[in-house]
Amino acid sequence: MTIRSFFFILSLFLLSACSIFRQTAGVPIDTRAETLIDEGKRLMQAGKYADALDAFEMARDRAFHRNTTVALYLAGLAAYEAGYDDVALQRFEILERLYPRSRYLEDANYHRALISLRNWRLGTRFEGLDQLIWLAEDARSPRLRTDAQAQAQLTLFEDLPLEELQQYYERPEVDHRGMVLEALAYRLMQAGRLDEADLLWQAFLAEGQAPTPFLEELFSEVEAPAPDPVRFEPNILRLAVVLPLFAQSAAYGRRDVIPANSLRGLEFYEGLQMAVAEQEGQMGNKQVYVQVFDSQRDTAQVRAFFSVLDSVQPHVIVGDIYNSESRVLSDWARQHKVPQMVPISPSEELVEGEQYVFLAHPSAETHGRKMAEYAWYQLFLQHVCVFSDRSSGTEPLAEGFIEAFSDLGGTIDTFFLSTNYEDVAIEQIPDFVDEVPDHLGNVGVYIPLMSNEESAGLIVNLLKQRNKEVVVMGSPHFRSRYNTIDRDTKDSFGLLFSSSHMVDPTEPAYRMVYDHYLETYGLPPSENVIQGYDLGRYLLHVLNSYDPAMGGSLDTYLRVAPTFEGLHLNYRFKSSQSNQQVNIGQYTPEGIIIVEK
Repeated sequence: MTIRSFFFILSLFLLSACSIFRQTAGVPIDTRAETLIDEGKRLMQAGKYADALDAFEMARDRAFHRNTTVALYLAGLAAYEAGYDDVALQRFEILERLYPRSRYLEDANYHRALISLRNWRLGTRFEGLDQLIWLAEDARSPRLRTDAQAQAQLTLFEDLPLEELQQYYERPEVDHRGMVLEALAYRLMQAGRLDEADLLWQAFLAEGQAPTPFLEELFSEVEAPAPDPVRFEPNILRLAVVLPLFAQSAAYGRRDVIPANSLRGLEFYEGLQMAVAEQEGQMGNKQVYVQVFDSQRDTAQVRAFFSVLDSVQPHVIVGDIYNSESRVLSDWARQHKVPQMVPISPSEELVEGEQYVFLAHPSAETHGRKMAEYAWYQLFLQHVCVFSDRSSGTEPLAEGFIEAFSDLGGTIDTFFLSTNYEDVAIEQIPDFVDEVPDHLGNVGVYIPLMSNEESAGLIVNLLKQRNKEVVVMGSPHFRSRYNTIDRDTKDSFGLLFSSSHMVDPTEPAYRMVYDHYLETYGLPPSENVIQGYDLGRYLLHVLNSYDPAMGGSLDTYLRVAPTFEGLHLNYRFKSSQSNQQVNIGQYTPEGIIIVEK
């Protein structure tokens, strides 16, 4: 029995008959029920919770009487102590539904929160912690506030893994941020991540939040390590751009004959240069230096740049990673503590163990997680069927979706398609589609297949033929590649997909870039141009707002900086090294629209 439960039971014995009568005047007295409740209390004190539950159940099942709500609450409490969580939750929910003004409701909610904290789903655990923190701040009973605060602090300071605590704090709806930051900052400091703790503290103050005495004392005693002052001179920003331009073989005088392997890097750089020219004029007297290196996808060529990089001392490197050998650029970034921004590649493996490597585009796992969150919070789906072919491109999307949706409380069915033999996969799909339930709006289908166009098209078309009323969600390739799915089918489902690149052509900021690029080069800007432009604007914004005097390193600041809104993609890392912003697009009869960015 918990201390909280013991003292509450003890208090029940001390309730005076006069007090009870005043609150229940006119309600019938049931002496048999009172006898059962007294017996249940004695059994509770003896630790015989299952027997106590039987006694309370018999008391609450009798015709309504003066102690019905007491019996109902105590039945839930006995079930909780006996480990019958489902029974306890059911009794507490009945109490809330039938007697919403009961004085025992807050105590029931306390135990509901404790049950949620031991749930395997992350979303449910967060809900339990939300309830505890609310009770700690706002419960009517001073004793309950004390107990809830003690349990909440135990969870925040000890029980919740640090990564989950960071996720909990970063949620926009989190209340009582000071209480949560106390635990997060303390634990970051204990892990040696002083600069991250300090930047969170500075952001907390900038939001106008009221600091708690604990936070003031914590940050008055600890100083975050200062970054190397040599790298940041006043009013000078330095970027190094390492891209496969193949300049020696490219005929830059005639754009129509530029090799394809040069065009992507060239267009990206043109967009970045546009951003530098535009932003430099808006940053006062600050000067921006951009040093360009042509990697030619040659590791030896990249190594040859190191002596120049040593002398340039860039604040940030923009450089793609295209294979394991090209990680030599990441090695240089790590040795010199210079953040490297990978502009295109979405592979989360690139940042594993690399403190200074950041993915500008969200990883495949992030695509899956964000689609799961959209399905749960915006579409209110409860059950999703995932079609996976376990390929290298599909698996990260599927795993990200499954993990996030399950943590939020949803139900997942996974259908694995055979990939070795395409005919086998095609034969499997009709039976799999037949297994997809149809529950009028609560069911969805997620098809993260990246290169298996024929299978994806068959799944969607069979769903339509069999009148499955489900929400259909797909991978980034549903927009650009899957032509086997006709437009009418996509529109009829309102087919959803995640994307790293989506622009609103009517947005004035986009029109300005479009017109400028068209005037300069005689061509409309491609996706590569917009990606370079957005990343250039983002990096200059970060460098312009970063203040070394704050005590945190630049790589830490990149992780915790506020969201930056780009034309095709927003940038927000949320303590990670992969951009956590994903566009959700939808097919409609009026055209493709952005439903979330």
